Amino acid sequence: MTLGTMALAIADGDEWEETTLPNRACPQAVRRHPSTRGTAPPKGQEEPASAAELSALRDALVDAGCTILDAVMRVVRWEIDELQAFARDTGVSPGELFQPGVVRAALDIAEGAGRLAGCALDAVGAAVSDRLVAAGSRAIRPMSRAFAGTDPIVERSLSELATASRRAHAGMSRGEAEELLSWAASERRHAAGLRPVAGKLTSALLTLWVVKNCDGPSRPRAGVDEGSWRAACLRLFGVGEVPPRMMARLQLEAMWFDMGLTVSGPIDWPTGGTGAGSATFNYAANPRALAGRIEGHAPGGERFRHLAAGGRFRLRFRFSLREPSIDAGALTDIDYELDVLPATR
Repeated sequence: MTLGTMALAIADGDEWEETTLPNRACPQAVRRHPSTRGTAPPKGQEEPASAAELSALRDALVDAGCTILDAVMRVVRWEIDELQAFARDTGVSPGELFQPGVVRAALDIAEGAGRLAGCALDAVGAAVSDRLVAAGSRAIRPMSRAFAGTDPIVERSLSELATASRRAHAGMSRGEAEELLSWAASERRHAAGLRPVAGKLTSALLTLWVVKNCDGPSRPRAGVDEGSWRAACLRLFGVGEVPPRMMARLQLEAMWFDMGLTVSGPIDWPTGGTGAGSATFNYAANPRALAGRIEGHAPGGERFRHLAAGGRFRLRFRFSLREPSIDAGALTDIDYELDVLPATR
């Protein structure tokens, strides 16, 4: 098993760009139908939307909101069950292993913002991660306590729906109404497509635990119960150790998860599992974790504040992977470059 590196395929027939709430006057990227890019709006598109069109838009926004909220709550219940199963099977608190990026990987949610359900899960996951880290080795029982009080976080994450509803009023143009209607349908479709699979998050956390607690692929580090470690390897890989050719990749993915990144975008892995590769990230599922890892030496600095607040960035990695040996590790020559980017205008 590897840790979720596949990007979610765009839903059939969905030709819209990655986006946040469509708004012709807002400073964020918007969805525009391919047929109207760079051209005048089709005839009739700037006419006021009819009462029936506005009613359909409001219904679509309510439907999207209900579907997204249901999906988020369903995933949260799944997370609670999976975290409890991991703690029960290993006797280890999820602690520093859990990050919202791991949830994205287990659900195959594409990297990046612009999908409300994914962003809401990221926000909840970041808060839960902080609570688990604060608890340390002390297990939180029941695990649902780690998720208590996150309703306001979900509401803030879905505030774009309320903004869209306020825009659906008499006088809105037909083009704007159609744009919002398509956006609502896309968000609803994305949320409805989230399919939590029993055991998948537990296995991802178990893989992180194995990789972060090994002394090479064939044995655990000192102080780790060898029987539990080998049993976990047998469950994950079918053998009582980490397959050597997987070791470097798993270590690298574990490092990215620790940084709050989401390992679900395109990554240039070396052919055959060894050699040089690269990856570029422009979205963090846990911005505060990223800021702490990259700029933790200057927590009051401008770059730290920018990253912690979810500001735009581009983070490029270059790395080399090789099979580990007794005398040498699997990862070598890990370099990164961070560009802090201004807000989109």
